[in-house]
Amino acid sequence: MFQHFDSEPLKGFTVWMPVMGGDKVQAADAESEAFGDERMANFWDPESQVSQLVAKTLQLRGKPWDMYLLYASGTRWDENEPPNPAFWMHQIPEAGYGVDPKALLHPGRLLEAIGQHLGKADQASNPDTPVVLHFQALDWVMRDREGPGMEEIAEAVTGSGEDDPGNEG
Repeated sequence: MFQHFDSEPLKGFTVWMPVMGGDKVQAADAESEAFGDERMANFWDPESQVSQLVAKTLQLRGKPWDMYLLYASGTRWDENEPPNPAFWMHQIPEAGYGVDPKALLHPGRLLEAIGQHLGKADQASNPDTPVVLHFQALDWVMRDREGPGMEEIAEAVTGSGEDDPGNEG
């Protein structure tokens, strides 16, 4: 998103917390380096307090993660609970958390919401952007894991392999 919008008012905060085995401050620090944009700030929350507060604000159950919260410029977290976001999406399994399946992450819709808040909705109009962002995110998640590379995944998804009889080039 930060590569797409070169806008000074856009700021981001990533809160890392232990969700899976191996989620430790050292891993969060290493992963934070992938977000090499000065508009991003990264925090380690070993007790998942932010997640619990956001869950309370959004009336969710459990300890939600992989959420994208958009706040209007000037919004402050002054109270005991964070304010309601202007827009939010998630990548949380529906069962057990009480999340709205309509708010499941769709990079194009998230990009559009950010563009609207920045007054740059015209920048979010490229129909290929959601696919590109999705593959960039997959690449980031999978880069240190065993399994197929991004080229193999892209080939499987798009059917662009040389052995594909429908492929003419």
